[in-house]
Amino acid sequence: MKGAIKTAKEIKKYFLSSSTGPLELNDKITQSPADDNIIKEEDGGQQVNKESKDGRRTEKGHSVEKSYSEWKTLTGHSGGVLSLVVLNGAHIASCSDDKSIKIWDISTGNCLRTFTGHSHVVWSLAVLDDGARIASGSWDFTVKIWDTNTGNCLQTLTGHDRDVKVIAVIGDGDRIVSGSDDKLIKIWN
Repeated sequence: MKGAIKTAKEIKKYFLSSSTGPLELNDKITQSPADDNIIKEEDGGQQVNKESKDGRRTEKGHSVEKSYSEWKTLTGHSGGVLSLVVLNGAHIASCSDDKSIKIWDISTGNCLRTFTGHSHVVWSLAVLDDGARIASGSWDFTVKIWDTNTGNCLQTLTGHDRDVKVIAVIGDGDRIVSGSDDKLIKIWN
């Protein structure tokens, strides 16, 4: 098959993208002997994706690599932090094996609110309504819906027979999806 991906290096190349879009499965990919850049052979061998010899992506000769360093450390949970979600540009929510959920101000690092109500480890979070509500999944077999402004539990969804490990939201929060150790995925509306 023309363009078949066979090696780990080819897989890495396959997932690189540029302004012309991602490489397609049937694109022939070669290595430029002159500067070791990745070439997507299309339209006469026009160079559309680059990678330097050290593995850092570049485009048009400029590095697009971002370097990160620690900016803030948020403390307040008494157990391990298991999940984080971004509520909006200013706040995040965390859940923990201390059975709590916390809302944090990103700029100050302060804990604004602590939600309690689960009777076991809180494993997962999902954002609803642009951050006005969140859903949490717990080892107490429940999914809870919370008001992020007040910290009040608005609803408790029951139906799983084992730990709820994952929560997702469909659309703007019209439906919530939960996955559990009971081998079931439930869709709530």
